[in-house]
Amino acid sequence: MVFSKYPDLEIMVRPFMVAVESGAGQQLAGQIASAQIAISKLSSPTVYWVMTGDEFTLDINNPLTPKILCCGNNPERIAIYGTIFSLYTSRLIKLINKQGKRHSALFWDELPTMFIKGLDLLIATARSNRVATWLGIQDFSQLYKDYGKEEADVILGIQGNVFSGQVVYETANKLSERFGRTNQEKESITFSQNDTSVQVSQELQNVIPASKISELEQGQFVGIASGSYGEETNFKKFNANILLDPNIGNADEHLPKIKDFKTLAASMGIEINSAEELEKFKEDIVRNNFLTIKKEVTDLIDYEQNMLLTQTELDFVNKKIGE
Repeated sequence: MVFSKYPDLEIMVRPFMVAVESGAGQQLAGQIASAQIAISKLSSPTVYWVMTGDEFTLDINNPLTPKILCCGNNPERIAIYGTIFSLYTSRLIKLINKQGKRHSALFWDELPTMFIKGLDLLIATARSNRVATWLGIQDFSQLYKDYGKEEADVILGIQGNVFSGQVVYETANKLSERFGRTNQEKESITFSQNDTSVQVSQELQNVIPASKISELEQGQFVGIASGSYGEETNFKKFNANILLDPNIGNADEHLPKIKDFKTLAASMGIEINSAEELEKFKEDIVRNNFLTIKKEVTDLIDYEQNMLLTQTELDFVNKKIGE
């Protein structure tokens, strides 16, 4: 009833109102409960803390305020955080896939761990808007499982550039088919008692067989590049070794602290002298933020319900006056 007051939301809640008016309230309650169980997993102080505030906007390729946005998932909470990443990503795609923006790139490793609505449309249109998309997938079967075969086939089919390390089974076969076939000479030698005959023939064979793809060593890659207008090349397909610096993985790198709670405490006039005090401050401020948001939501619902009751009473009074 509250949402029905707003013209923009009325059409969305109309099916629920019809169900209640038709006497299907019990069935509707069961459906809503099922949705609430799934959504309830997102209700945690940490999630509320991350998803509140206005430190930055998602238009990362804004010419005036370009940004680098890096997100990491927790393998133990993929089902929870994957939903949040999908929400942010869906909104980000709408903001950046426009004309007049800076060159930008989107890198998604372990793509099947989150669902991105409209990903196929992004890949098809982003290049004209100077947005490059990079998708990291361990195996095609993962994409089929989480995106469905139909949508996964579209995503895999419209990619112009493909780079692959060692994969096996169906993924190796599909990649081998994608790399195409070429006429290759086949030599057959026959030995007999009187002479030796050599027969040379040609037959179509895979440029990069699936068996070759399934036996690639670490650092070996196969792939195909789409090329660009004015930069045509006859060497689109490749099978090569990637030369890596052996010391690159041993470098001691420290990422900058994006949000330091100690600095936050200092800005609030709170002195932190130990790790225990810092941890307690962090827990307290995150918890208080969580409780504040829940109270604001409760207050908003109460306000809307009071406004609805007031409007109902006014309508009743006006009706009586009219009679």
